[in-house]
Amino acid sequence: MRRQLLTAMMALFAIIANAQSYTIKATLHGLADGTVIEFVPMSHDNEKPVATATVKGGQCSVTGQQDDPRLICMRVKDSYGMGKFMLDNSDITITADVKQKGTSQGLPVYDFANMKVTGSPLTDEYSKMYSVRDELDKIYQSNAKKFEALHQQLNNAKTDEERKTVKESSEYKTMLQADSIFFSTVEFRLDSTINAHKDSFWGPLLMMDFMNYFRPADKAVFEAMSPAAKNSWYGKKVYAELYPGGGAGAMITPFTVKDEAGKSHTLASLVKGKKVALIDFWASWCHPCRMEIPNVKALYAKYKDKGFQVISISTDRDRKAWKKACADEKLQWPSFLDADSKLADLYHVRAIPAMYLFDVATGKIIATDMDARGEKLAGKLAELLK
Repeated sequence: MRRQLLTAMMALFAIIANAQSYTIKATLHGLADGTVIEFVPMSHDNEKPVATATVKGGQCSVTGQQDDPRLICMRVKDSYGMGKFMLDNSDITITADVKQKGTSQGLPVYDFANMKVTGSPLTDEYSKMYSVRDELDKIYQSNAKKFEALHQQLNNAKTDEERKTVKESSEYKTMLQADSIFFSTVEFRLDSTINAHKDSFWGPLLMMDFMNYFRPADKAVFEAMSPAAKNSWYGKKVYAELYPGGGAGAMITPFTVKDEAGKSHTLASLVKGKKVALIDFWASWCHPCRMEIPNVKALYAKYKDKGFQVISISTDRDRKAWKKACADEKLQWPSFLDADSKLADLYHVRAIPAMYLFDVATGKIIATDMDARGEKLAGKLAELLK
C-alpha cells in the first residue's frame, strides 16, 4: 500500500513539474551542425536569450521554465532575421526552412521560411492578432515603391528653392495625402487591436510588438489597461519606456565619444558656443532616418549661424556603410560611429531615428523623437532662434 501511494505521489509530482516547464524541439532545415540558436524575448531592450541550443542533424532542443508568457524571437547567433513564437510552459515543436539571404552591416541575414509551430495555442492566438500588422506592412511597401522617385528627388535637392519646387508639385501633395490616410489607418487598426486585449498581458505585449517607439499619446492607451495587464512582464516593460524620466524637461545625458582619428570629444565640447543642439541617432540602413536628413540639413543651413548644432550618432556596425552614407548625405556637422551601441544604450535608444533637442545653457531636453522631427523641429527652432 505504501509503495503504491509513493508511486502515485511520484507520478503526481512528475505531472506538476512537467506542467511548470517547457520543451522546445526545433527542426531547422538548412543549418549546419554546430550552429547556435538563441531564443530571445521580444522587447525594445537588448534582451538576453532565455535559452540557447546547438543544431545537430538539422535539429535542436531545449527545456526550461517560463513564469509568464513571452514572445520569443528565434534566431541564429550573431545574425539578423528571426522566427517568432509564444513561449509558455508547454511542449512546443517548430519546423522551418532556414536559409541565408544576404548580409547586413557585416552580419548574415537568415530567412525562417515555412515556419510551423505546434503545441502552442498562444502562438496561434498571436498569429491571428499580428495579421493586422502584415496587412498594413503590405500597404506601406506599396506606397514606398510608388513614391520612391519622389523621395529621391527631395533627398537630392541642394537648395531651399529646389526643395520648394518638389514640395509644391502635385505628386508630392498626392504622397502627403496617401501618407495621411495610411497613418490614420495604422493608428486606428493597431489601437483597436491593442484595446481589444487591454485586460491581459496581450495588451502591453502588442503595444511593444506593434510600435517601434512610444509617443506621449500612447500613455492613454496604456493607462486604460487593467492592473493585470500593467503588472505583467510586458506591462512593466511598457511602463518603464513610457515613463523613463528622460523626456522633455529632463537633463540631457553627457557623454564622451571618439572620432575616426581616435580623438575624444565630450558633449560639452561639441556644443560649446551654441544655443540649441540636436542629437540624432540613426543608421545607414534606416529608411526613416535617411528621409529625415534633408529636413535637418535645411534647418542646419538656416540656423547654424544662430546657435544651432547637430550631432549624428550612427548605430551602424558596418563602418564602410556608415562612411558611405555620411558621404552620400554630405553631412556638415559632427558625426560619430557607435558600433557597440554604448551611447545608444546610455540614451536608452530602442528604435531609430531617435532625436533629442536640448537647450545648451541649461542642459534641459526640449523635445524628443517625433516632437524633434519634421515640421515640429522647424517650429521649435523658429521659436528658440529668432
